[in-house]
Amino acid sequence: MTCVRPFRSSRFALARAVGRWWRLWVLGMGLGWLLGGGIPASAQDVPKVFQLQRARIQLEEARKDYERAVRMREVGLISEEDFSRKEASYRRAQVEFQEALVGAVGGLHRVLVAASQKWVDDRGRIHVRVVLRAVGPDADLLESWGLREEGGLLSVPLELRDVYVSLLHEGLVVSDPYHVRVPVLSPGQTYSVDFILLKDAEAVEVLLLYAGREDRQKVLLMQVPSQGVRVTVTPLSQEADFGGTAAWEVTLERFAGADPVCHLRVVGLPEEVAAEFLDPQTSARWTQARFPEGVTTLRLTLRLYLPPHPTERVPPDRPVRFAVLCLPEGEAARLPASPSLADLERTGRQRPMAVVELISRGTGRLAVEISNLYPAIRPDQAAEVEVTVQNAGSRRVDDVRVRVQAPLDWRSEVLPPSIRALDPDASARVRLRLEPPRDVPMGDYEARLRAEAVSAGRPITTDEKVLRVHVTGRSGGWGLGLLIVTLVGLCLGIVLWGIRLTRRH
Repeated sequence: MTCVRPFRSSRFALARAVGRWWRLWVLGMGLGWLLGGGIPASAQDVPKVFQLQRARIQLEEARKDYERAVRMREVGLISEEDFSRKEASYRRAQVEFQEALVGAVGGLHRVLVAASQKWVDDRGRIHVRVVLRAVGPDADLLESWGLREEGGLLSVPLELRDVYVSLLHEGLVVSDPYHVRVPVLSPGQTYSVDFILLKDAEAVEVLLLYAGREDRQKVLLMQVPSQGVRVTVTPLSQEADFGGTAAWEVTLERFAGADPVCHLRVVGLPEEVAAEFLDPQTSARWTQARFPEGVTTLRLTLRLYLPPHPTERVPPDRPVRFAVLCLPEGEAARLPASPSLADLERTGRQRPMAVVELISRGTGRLAVEISNLYPAIRPDQAAEVEVTVQNAGSRRVDDVRVRVQAPLDWRSEVLPPSIRALDPDASARVRLRLEPPRDVPMGDYEARLRAEAVSAGRPITTDEKVLRVHVTGRSGGWGLGLLIVTLVGLCLGIVLWGIRLTRRH
């Protein structure tokens, strides 16, 4: 008997150990499957599985010691102090196992981006819908592992709370609102989150904050079929001077299922304004756009040429609205020869076009004419010339003044000193008086003058013109007469003396 009992005890102990390790092996395989294939997890979650296994072994040993202590207490073979120590050790092992279980199983929860979709509404805003799906262990899986207490399943987190979602592009938040809160996500549940994209992008990075961790997933946004080609024009409003040009950047984005070839049209521009589409690199003119295989975005330049002067259909300081379209061949053929923007908006063709506006600004430009660029005066006289100032631009100019840079010690005066306003093609005359100082030497003196004005709050000026004033001698007229008389008298004396000589001979 003494030999059989130890053999039977060791056999039963071996069986219990094998059963315990079998259950732990099943638990480890299940967690390993979730970590390795069922749920994407990081490498830092793997050590938590081994920590859970150690906690389970310690819990089993503490429970057996506690049950043995209970039986020994019933027969009085253990003191109260030792029993309390065994009970505390068992409770501590339960808490450690619960903590390890929460760390291992709770870390298996993941939020995946199941789908994404992008579309444009009638107002041109870009919408993005992100579909999230939560994955993780459920109650049936935990029960199959044998993780059940007497009072029911252990309190393992089977759902995620307070999941925050944002959209990033190049490290910046480009979603409106910036963050969306998902209250609860259970394993297997899907949840849709809608954003407005603040900056257009083909791919975004979905930022997920949950359970104290940060998860980033890059996704390529799927475009809604049958939306054709989206046209984006920047800037939405632009000013340009008459006789000048204005340029816009046009972006064409082809949605899934759209025709790879579209015809470019500008609708709503007056006949006086010419338009053309240019390749930004080669400056080649485009009348239609073709999307190569695998390319969904094209960029062009729209250039407008304004008339030199305001017209009835192109008035100054008033916006002219027009639309840029990229239509498939069928719709382009059905487009009227001279459609208006109001007709397009009334027929509901908002999706394939972008509406922008042009504000034509007139420019004030001054021209100066001087009646005499080389006046001659005596030292005691003042030079007076007439200056004509004309508005050769397409916008009214105000506060027109003629600025004079007179020679040293000369005095200048302009009458009138200012002209209140000049309409386009209008002109006005002013008189310029230049007075030399006393005892001014004879010679040429230069005065420089230019015209200044204000047009639409901006100062304008002309190039300098040079006025050369010639100062003669103080008695230049009498001296010339005396010289002539002297020469005539000298000639007569020579003639008379010659006649006398011939008579003597």
